This record gives sequence, C-alpha cells and structure tokens, in this order.
Amino acid sequence: MCDDRDNIEPDFFEKRLTAVETKLSYLENFVESLQAVVTDHNAQLDLLRNENIRLYNKIIELEESEGDSILDKRPPHY
Repeated sequence: MCDDRDNIEPDFFEKRLTAVETKLSYLENFVESLQAVVTDHNAQLDLLRNENIRLYNKIIELEESEGDSILDKRPPHY
C-alpha cells in the first residue's frame, strides 16, 4: 500500500509555513495601516463634530439676538 506521505517533498511543510507566515506579516501590516486611518478619521470626526456644535450655537445666538428664527427668513437675494 502506498502512503501519500511518502510522495510529499521534504520541504513541502516548510514552504507552506513560510507562505502562511508571509501572509500573516502582510495582514499585520494591513491592520496597522487600517488602524492609523481609523485613528485619523476619528480625529477628523471629532473636529467636525465640534465645528457643528459651534455653528449650531452661533445660529441659536443669532436667532436670540434678532428675535426671529434665522432659518425661517428668506435670503436677501429672493
């Protein structure tokens, strides 16, 4: 009876292990890159959120100073 293990090249498992380690290395690098992008996007989102709050507060302030809702007024070019 012929065993399939006899037909395997001696360095077959070494090559497979090397391929898996190489892929793992690329995946680790990719995950680090994604983490950097997510961190940058989170910082940008925080800035935009703060800007949105500032603009909202400015609109409220303008409405209070004019007495009318600034959102209900027509722009001057109408």
